[in-house]
Parts: sequence; C-alpha cells; structure tokens
Amino acid sequence: LALVEAGAPWDAIDSFGHSAGAIALRDGNTALLDALLEAGSSSVLWEVDRASRSEAVTAATDSGTAADRDDAAATAGPAEAAHEACFGHSLHSDFLQQRLRFEEGRLMDELDRPVMMAWEAPLMEAHAAALCPEEGGARVLNLGFGLGLVDTALQRRRPASHTIVEPHADVLLAMRRGGWLERAGVTVLQGTWQGVLPPLCDEADPPFDAIFFDTFAEGADELFRFHELLPGLLRPGGVYSYFNGIASHDAFLHRVYCEAARRHLHSLGLTATFEPVRVSVAPGTWEGAEAGRNWWALEHYSLPVCVRRRREEGEADG
Repeated sequence: LALVEAGAPWDAIDSFGHSAGAIALRDGNTALLDALLEAGSSSVLWEVDRASRSEAVTAATDSGTAADRDDAAATAGPAEAAHEACFGHSLHSDFLQQRLRFEEGRLMDELDRPVMMAWEAPLMEAHAAALCPEEGGARVLNLGFGLGLVDTALQRRRPASHTIVEPHADVLLAMRRGGWLERAGVTVLQGTWQGVLPPLCDEADPPFDAIFFDTFAEGADELFRFHELLPGLLRPGGVYSYFNGIASHDAFLHRVYCEAARRHLHSLGLTATFEPVRVSVAPGTWEGAEAGRNWWALEHYSLPVCVRRRREEGEADG
C-alpha cells in the first residue's frame, strides 16, 4: 500500500506474472484493493480522455497515421501500455469490412473471433429484465444485433417502441431474412451509432427509457464515448446497461474497468451498480474460435444496471 501511495505502478506484476491487485483480491486485502482500484480506474479514465483528445486532433488535422498511434503507445506509461488491448482504435472499421459466418449457436468473423455465442443468452435475458422490469410501455434502444439474443428478450417485454442500431451488412441481411425490418414497433437504424444517434439526442426530452450497448470490436474508449451521449438519449429514471466483457480474462483488471465506468457514468448523472450473474459455458464452446482461446475466464458476470438520476435526487458523492 505504501508503494502505491508513493506512486508505484498500480498494475506492476511480480516474477510469477501476478499483479498486486490480483493478490489483494485473492487475499481479501480490502485496503490495498481499494487503493489499487482507485489508481487503476483513474489511469483508465486518463487513457480514455487521451484517446478522445487524440481522435479529435486527428479529425481536425486529417494527418493521424498508424505510425503516430504506435509512437504514442510506445511513449505511454506502464499502466496505459498494459491496457492497449482494451481500447478499440480502428478495429471496428476493419470488422465492418469482414464477411461473417453464422454457425450453429454462434456468429464468427473472418479472424475466427466470436461476435456472439449462444451461451450469452441467459446474460441477455438478465439484461432485458434489468432494462425492462415491467412489461409494456418502455421505449428501448439496442446497439448491436448480433444473433438477436437481447432483442428477442426485449420483444418478450412488449416495449412501446424498439430501436436497433446495426452497421454490419451481413447482420442486416440476416435481420431482413428474419423479418426484423418489417416487425411492428421495431425501427432498424442501419449504420454506426456514431453516425445515426447524435441527431436523436435531445437533453430536454430524451427519446428512450432503456438503452443497451453491445457492439463488437470497439474498446473502452468507444464505450465511454457513447456514454457521453446518454444525457441526450436516456430519460431521467431510465435504465442503461452494456455487455460487460472488457478485461474478462482477469478478475482484478475487470473490476478496474467496472470502477472506471461507474465513475464516468456518475459524472454524467447516472448511478451504476453491478449485479453478479453466474456464467456457465459448455465444453467445446471455443472449438474453432481463435485456436480455441477461451476469452471468458470469470466465474461471474458483472451485469451493469445504470439509472439516470432525476434532478431532485441531487448529486451523491462519486
């Protein structure tokens, strides 16, 4: 703890590859864990801000290159460099150019990465229940259709309106074949959320009661950038959630990103909690997926339930 308070890297690892946070979590060292979560989430928020400012400069000058991004990564501190994989950068635009494969119980991209898999269905049911605890009346928005798991669950809750944002041509074709584009009460916005959602933002009268975010090949930087739109999209008292798969290989690092999201959402007027949901993945699920790599290593899924505070509720400490 003294080393952290003196400025030692919060994500440093020992010769066995264990981080101080992983050890604190294992041993139940609450004081150290809290200090590391504070340091780690602050680092993540700094990196998100840096990525946002870097993109703004690139857009303004139209001179950013892959080499520029590599130089920035090379000069970043140890905490930032360690989490480069959790940030999306240009991965999403590459993904949109790929041909997707609809296999039994899963959707795969050209790199054999699972875009969505059937084992996620119970999680999507839990998300839908959190977003629409009562049937009927809600105006819902979902970003990322995939296999349609969460949208099917949301439809069972009879929303007043159901808007889906989907940018990938192969998924849109599957949606058309499945009748989603003609379904009563459903509006499909064909394009990226960055392109189609800003015109809908209205802070005086936000259009949605419940919002779910589950895009593919976008990292923490894009997730947090989407959060900036929530005050114009989600009504006070409305519920927001997102697929919480960032850093799912490491329980401590996953908690760091949960805490960073909680702090970021709080600054935007939302109160976020994370409900544990047990995960069950059948043997053989990962066969053929990136050489069988199991990208989900946690026993429990931290389901975000984020409620936009009403004006009269005031600002609790973040």
